[in-house]
Amino acid sequence: MQVKRKSKSKGISRKTILIFLALILLAYLPISSLMFSLKNDAFNGYFPSKNFISQVIQNNSFPWWNPYINFGIPQYGDMDSGFWSPFTWLIALTVKYNAYSFTIELLFYLFISGIGMYQLCRTFILTKTVSYLSGFAFMCSGYMVGHLQHFNWISGAAFIPWCLWGYNQLINKFSLKNNIVCSLLFYLFLSSAHPGLIIGGIYFFTAYILFFYFNKKSVEGESFSPISFLKKNGWMFGLLLILSLGLISGYSDIIPHMTRGKRLEDIASIINPFSLQSIISLLLPLSIVKADAFFRTDISMRSAYFGLTLFVFFLYGLLNKKTAHQKFFLYTALFFLLISLGGIINYLTYNLLPLIGYVRLSGEFMIFSITSMILFGALSIDKYIVDKKIMIINSARFF
Repeated sequence: MQVKRKSKSKGISRKTILIFLALILLAYLPISSLMFSLKNDAFNGYFPSKNFISQVIQNNSFPWWNPYINFGIPQYGDMDSGFWSPFTWLIALTVKYNAYSFTIELLFYLFISGIGMYQLCRTFILTKTVSYLSGFAFMCSGYMVGHLQHFNWISGAAFIPWCLWGYNQLINKFSLKNNIVCSLLFYLFLSSAHPGLIIGGIYFFTAYILFFYFNKKSVEGESFSPISFLKKNGWMFGLLLILSLGLISGYSDIIPHMTRGKRLEDIASIINPFSLQSIISLLLPLSIVKADAFFRTDISMRSAYFGLTLFVFFLYGLLNKKTAHQKFFLYTALFFLLISLGGIINYLTYNLLPLIGYVRLSGEFMIFSITSMILFGALSIDKYIVDKKIMIINSARFF
């Protein structure tokens, strides 16, 4: 017997926005209150470039060249400054960059990360409660908290669920509007993300596209048109390429002159993985703040926590029959967990997988594993709810 489900939400209500806004202010109170500032790399590595862009624009010039970093760098080729991000330019052209606007921008990325996960879960026709829970878990996950100083790790991670949502909308209902929206969301990811996330994203989104192809082929049978599917993807990638021409031109111009633009020559150069010992963070998030010698990695790389409720249902889903989407997210979570680990795993991924050898901090890939585990857990909760409803209905009919 099937349980009827309500149709998915077409938009985000004002109530939902206010709920996520309230939570972001409460969960990150030390920085949302502006009583404490972001630390380390945030202001040492990311803020100077953004502030430079802002100051140059306010002086009626264009920030092509930054003479104040490393005796001068082409700002348009800096992959850490968000030069090609529309949000960087919006702030630079309006309120300008300072310690306050910089902090609020980071909080904004955290906010839209939660909203994005919520909206993605709604497209899977999950209940509002499960969608809220998933959004909260992603927005307040150990990855987000641990990497607050790594600005473009947060800004890139914020658009991962939005890219999945946009792609779902495009393939399920192809239109000019959905094509533009999907392409723009992927561009926002590319222009906001750290290079390591872009490399991880290539693997993650390619796997999702292939899964979508074979899943739709299996479900739709003879009515499925491979040509139509390829055309939808072709239109999206074509528009994305046009949007990314400036970004591609800038990066390709500067990468040959960058030390980190080359593949790491020594496997020992790959540092700070998500160590196997850090698995304990899934259950005990505060257990990883001490004992550096035991965890053998930087403290920012140790937490994969995404909430006890979703973790419990993640384990529950492992022991029960899985849907096609659950299988995909489970295998994807395991894949990115493996390439995030150090030791012998680093040696294998470094030598066998293209582009992985360019990423110095392998723990960066954990965001894709956490995203997949959250979605797997959310689908498990939803399946549990549906199964319970079926049992109740069948029991009522029996009596």
